[in-house]
Amino acid sequence: MQHATTTKSSSSSALDRHQTLLRVHAGGAHPAAADLAALHSHFQFLRDDAADAVRGGADWRVRLSARYYRRLFREYALADLSRVRADGRVGLRWRTAAEVTAGKGQFECGSTRCDARDALRSYELLFAYAEQGETKRCLVKVRVCEACAALLFYRKLRQLAAEKAARRRQRVKRRRRRRRAEGAGDAGKKRRRTAAAASSASDDDDDQEDGDEDEDAGSDSSSSRSPAAEERERSVHELCAQISERDAKAWSAGGVGYFEDRKGGSDRDAFKDLLV
Repeated sequence: MQHATTTKSSSSSALDRHQTLLRVHAGGAHPAAADLAALHSHFQFLRDDAADAVRGGADWRVRLSARYYRRLFREYALADLSRVRADGRVGLRWRTAAEVTAGKGQFECGSTRCDARDALRSYELLFAYAEQGETKRCLVKVRVCEACAALLFYRKLRQLAAEKAARRRQRVKRRRRRRRAEGAGDAGKKRRRTAAAASSASDDDDDQEDGDEDEDAGSDSSSSRSPAAEERERSVHELCAQISERDAKAWSAGGVGYFEDRKGGSDRDAFKDLLV
């Protein structure tokens, strides 16, 4: 009888320990959730292999984040354009293996909310972002359709339109000043017609730079035209390419670097070869 009581007590104690361990395990984070939290807290858009080797020796979260990063494909980035009109921000991320297989971001528009496959074009963007309390920037390649290109360069397209509108207003003011100066003289209609023709020819030369305009020398209706109508049937891609080329010159002068691959070599030539 004594033996039976001891056995029952031991069994009950083992069950208690088992249940206690289960409660402790259930009270902590699920392994998958813990891994996801580690990726979020230690994620870097561009990683440094040397720094990862040092920090990863003592932190499993760094090793996990580095392994995930090495599985991403960094030829093209995907863009989240949902906040462009609200606050002018663009989000970028690298592609996964499944997205590369499906052609997303290369043969299909690189916007996360667009699946267009026609009229795609590649652009290099100077991506400035905040990460772990630091402000960083790098050149990234994105391939998008025309509609998404308009969003990708939304702010700069508006700036370009404003610059053209300002130049046009200056031309209108110059014409008005010339007309007033001509009208103040004693010249007759023939002289005024000759001066008006010369003024029109001068204006045509100015318009050649910014696109053809159908302006009447005797009216100011051109000053109220929308910026989009001022372009000579130029596509969004052409305008964005003009902006990208202008920015690239500024980046080169400022010494902005390209991202480095996992072997530490520069991808500048690789970016140039991939441009279409």
